[in-house]
Amino acid sequence: MTLVECPHCAGKISIYARSCPSCGLVLSVEYVRALLTVAEEPVKKSNFLYFIFFALWGGVFVLFMAFVDVREPEKPLYSSIEQLVQTRQSLISASFNPYEGGLHRQLGDMIKRSLHNPQTFRVVDTGYWDHGNVLVVQMIFEARNQYNDYFQQMVIAKSTLDGDLISVISPCSVEMNTQGRCQRLLFYSNSLKIKLLNKLLFY
Repeated sequence: MTLVECPHCAGKISIYARSCPSCGLVLSVEYVRALLTVAEEPVKKSNFLYFIFFALWGGVFVLFMAFVDVREPEKPLYSSIEQLVQTRQSLISASFNPYEGGLHRQLGDMIKRSLHNPQTFRVVDTGYWDHGNVLVVQMIFEARNQYNDYFQQMVIAKSTLDGDLISVISPCSVEMNTQGRCQRLLFYSNSLKIKLLNKLLFY
């Protein structure tokens, strides 16, 4: 219930009362309305202050959310170097068939298509050098030729890490080198480390 102050005795009067219960002063309707508008002004001001207060805090919150990144930090793709090495090794190993003497799948298919008698194809030895984005695959195989004689041959090829062949560097006979390595590998890499390794292996 809304109360207003009596102008004569300063007592509290209901807005529905026609006279003051303390002093008996008779109030006109216009006077009560005037008192009501005066009494409501502080309430309106306080409501406006609340609105400003909440608007300011809302603005601060919006600015805070705009400048602060609330997303979860991105996790690294590989949690450790060992996991990266294992992933790379498993990717490389998928292109070799361990049940056929380490046969490089695409290189073996290419060689079998070029042989006179592909049923006699057998892998003797397979190895590879990891050069970052490419592998240099060396494969020694034996098979029968058109004269039904066994021969051994070495093939060196470049492939991607997933096993797709890029090019065949050199097919050569194993007898070219006493250690069973093809001499053409010397021309593949210009790095000092590979040149030293080639000198140790071939000379």
